[in-house]
Amino acid sequence: MARIGDGLAAEIDRLAASAAEPNPFYESWCLRPALELLATAPLELLTVRTAAGGLICLLPLTRRPHFKRLPRRTLRSWQHDYAFLAAPLVHRDHLQEAVDALLDWFADTCTTAGVVELANIRMDGPVAAALDAGIARRPGLLSRCIRWTRAMHRLDAPDDPSHMSNRQRGTLRRKERRLAEKGALGYRVMSDDDDLMAWVGNFLRVEASGWKGRAGTAMDAGEADRAFLVAACRAARAAGQLHMLALELDGEPIAMKCNFLSGTHAFTFKIAYDEAYARHSPGILLELFQMGCIRETHPQLEAVDSCTVADNTMFPNLWPGTCELGDYAILRNNLVNRAALQHGERLQRMLRPPAEAVA
Repeated sequence: MARIGDGLAAEIDRLAASAAEPNPFYESWCLRPALELLATAPLELLTVRTAAGGLICLLPLTRRPHFKRLPRRTLRSWQHDYAFLAAPLVHRDHLQEAVDALLDWFADTCTTAGVVELANIRMDGPVAAALDAGIARRPGLLSRCIRWTRAMHRLDAPDDPSHMSNRQRGTLRRKERRLAEKGALGYRVMSDDDDLMAWVGNFLRVEASGWKGRAGTAMDAGEADRAFLVAACRAARAAGQLHMLALELDGEPIAMKCNFLSGTHAFTFKIAYDEAYARHSPGILLELFQMGCIRETHPQLEAVDSCTVADNTMFPNLWPGTCELGDYAILRNNLVNRAALQHGERLQRMLRPPAEAVA
């Protein structure tokens, strides 16, 4: 299993500070505990260095026996349940150089791996543009992209989204007033003097009180998941990259949010709310509070990534902006692979074992 020593961690930190695109989930403070606590299969850390030895690209990879249910060995960028972006960290001053080195390595690797898949990367960013440019110059490679969008809050947008109707805004204001009738209502942002473990403990309790707790998917349900949250939040706070908020009623949190910061972006890591107050939409109220306060607490930020799945309905109703995500498959340009890309679904049906043969 791949491990990151202190020396490599320091190099990754320097790379992240100069990255063409931010990705907190591959920064050392998040990647190290993930490798130690959440990795269940062998991993490889692919690095690209300059002639002088400087680290200009980092990409964790894992091997899989199938590609989209086709029996093609695949080398795929690594994600765990709590990583919502898998774009490689690439130095902004060596962007095309690093991507070209990746593609050259991919071209050799595709001989044995079959497919190299970059999963969940920004398709509207400089890394994808460099990939497109590099592949266009390599006729021996094929690529296929699957794209989708997710909500992103651009911080140059108004605090009160103009795309929300007067009725929506009025409804949320009424919900906040009704909630305030139940006790002292207040919003809090974790400060440097606050007890981090108290915040993390409150978050785990609020998340476990709802449907995730009943389904066994709350982070408090698994020892490794809980340990990862504690370790990642501690490391992120030490790095100055943790942003936590709470909506409290009589001093008790009824909605909480944890963001990870990287470069000019904040990434929504986890949201939880007490379902006893669901009719008052405490999670949405907390999001609206964040839209105003995050500009003051972190003026360097340009956007907040919702990190949601494609069919999420909450954030698009709050944030008018979007970003484009996608999976990028890279293969050798040959007859078999061209057929696989053109007739993927048909080949899946032909190559899938009969139902009675499946254990």
